[in-house]
Amino acid sequence: MKRLSVLVISLLLSVTLFSQEAQYEDVVYLKNGSVIHGMIIEQIPNQSLKIQTHDRNIFVFDIDQVEKITKEEVSADLQLPAKTVSPDNDFMPKEKGFEGGFDMMLAINMDWGEPVIGFYGNAGYRFFTQFLLGAGLGFEVLDERTMLPVFLTIRNDFVRGKVTPFFRADLGYAFGWIEDDKGSDWGGIFIDPTVGVRFNITQNFAMNLSSGIKFQRAYEYNYYSYPMEGDWYESRHLETFRMLTFKVGFSF
Repeated sequence: MKRLSVLVISLLLSVTLFSQEAQYEDVVYLKNGSVIHGMIIEQIPNQSLKIQTHDRNIFVFDIDQVEKITKEEVSADLQLPAKTVSPDNDFMPKEKGFEGGFDMMLAINMDWGEPVIGFYGNAGYRFFTQFLLGAGLGFEVLDERTMLPVFLTIRNDFVRGKVTPFFRADLGYAFGWIEDDKGSDWGGIFIDPTVGVRFNITQNFAMNLSSGIKFQRAYEYNYYSYPMEGDWYESRHLETFRMLTFKVGFSF
């Protein structure tokens, strides 16, 4: 009888301890008003934390997004996976990985006031949340010239959120593409710094709006003749074109 009593008491204690453990969970309150229920599975002091919800989803937040962290009793409603609330996390860009995109540009040649249009594609790798390094190529029409730019691109996202201001710089060489024998003599190096805003539609898809000033080196050709000789001569000199740019693009 005594052994039976000890066994019953042990079982009751085990059930009680299990129930108490199951009735509490980690709760993360974000500064944007979101509340995430689950279990914190990783926490880096003063940097970030990772929490797993009841439906096995894992969310990562920078520590400056967090208002407070508590351990609270689990209600019957919060045990349901559908009650996990995180409206903004789906809009956060991925922390690492490959990323592609394309841009459309409308620019004004600041020296002559003529329009410039361009189309560009790029691909790169996001080494961490705020930094991406990549490369790209494009097609643009500048002052009756068709150019083929090839470039490296660097982008820095200033914050991690649904709306993200960023800085981007493209550096490369624009090859000339014309129909006569001048070939790539039209071309030259360029730098294209821009600032803009990234609207994160989903974690893997965003729209980018940006503006900046592009500096493009290119050769200018002049043709002339002497009235008495009747022969045509050619001269060329290197110019730097300044363009005020406006771009719309998409990242994926």
